[in-house]
Amino acid sequence: MLGGKQTLVCSRTVHSSTVVSNLTNRDLTIKNRTMTKMTDQLVRIASAGGGMIIDGDGKMTDQLVRIASAASQSGAKIIITNVGSKMTDQLVRIASAGKGNVILDLR
Repeated sequence: MLGGKQTLVCSRTVHSSTVVSNLTNRDLTIKNRTMTKMTDQLVRIASAGGGMIIDGDGKMTDQLVRIASAASQSGAKIIITNVGSKMTDQLVRIASAGKGNVILDLR
């Protein structure tokens, strides 16, 4: 169809460990590239609906809150790794901003 848009709608419920496993195995190269992206770029990607795995080590809580908030507005799924050293209050702020669209990997 010329000039039209196509939309793929998926409504399948999966366990978060399945999502983490599949994304981790498939997207390791994306994860490595993401580490070099600036917060503003990650916010833009999440706002556009792009899901990603982010290494939270070295990122400020406010930066992660901004990314999580963008994900909540677009419905993008974000996995944030290496956040086990953050305080519980900081993790709650990130999770709250994500409104169910963020997985915090506390391993």
